[in-house]
Amino acid sequence: PEPAVAPAAEEAADDAPEGKPEPQVLVQFDEVKDLVAKYCKSLDGLANKDATILHAGCLQTQIAEAMYDAGYQYMTNIDCNVHAVVRVTKRQKKDRPESRWYGQVLYNLVENCGTDYFDLVLDSFELDNVCTYKGNREERMKDSVDNVVQILKPGGVLLCLSRNTPDDRIALVTRPGGINLLEVIHRASPAGSFYCYVFEKEAAMVDL
Repeated sequence: PEPAVAPAAEEAADDAPEGKPEPQVLVQFDEVKDLVAKYCKSLDGLANKDATILHAGCLQTQIAEAMYDAGYQYMTNIDCNVHAVVRVTKRQKKDRPESRWYGQVLYNLVENCGTDYFDLVLDSFELDNVCTYKGNREERMKDSVDNVVQILKPGGVLLCLSRNTPDDRIALVTRPGGINLLEVIHRASPAGSFYCYVFEKEAAMVDL
């Protein structure tokens, strides 16, 4: 079944980062496709490219389009830049009719998606953006990470692309008894170096 992720919502627009510019291309799919291939596994026994994927921060890169064209078509793409999502959706309906794009914030994903749904969550710098949200940033950050953990299936993977250093990001995401770090990769890029953090949700986890 398709997750009930909210379409471009007023709440997302109101809570988006202040003065957020038009999306910029931070990395290309070729720079992370080896990690996607390694960690994108269907936990329901389907082909790996049939895994359910949530791509957060989809407008920060061109990864979504390239992944779809590479065969990863069971993707739900979200970004807090609601108005840009609306524009992109109109274009994608023609070029990639089965792709799904929504204006959505991370901190209420469980409310809209339910729990234990996705095999892989790909974070394209969206947690980095949460740090620029208006209001209670620390609370929004905690809620965002908690929601990501809960929408992952047991054994699912969070692949987090970030400019933040390991000291900051690992402590932020790791949940003892819930989600644990598998590896950290530092990569150079024409757009500037970045980190790839790989976390795995435990098969049986305690309540957050």
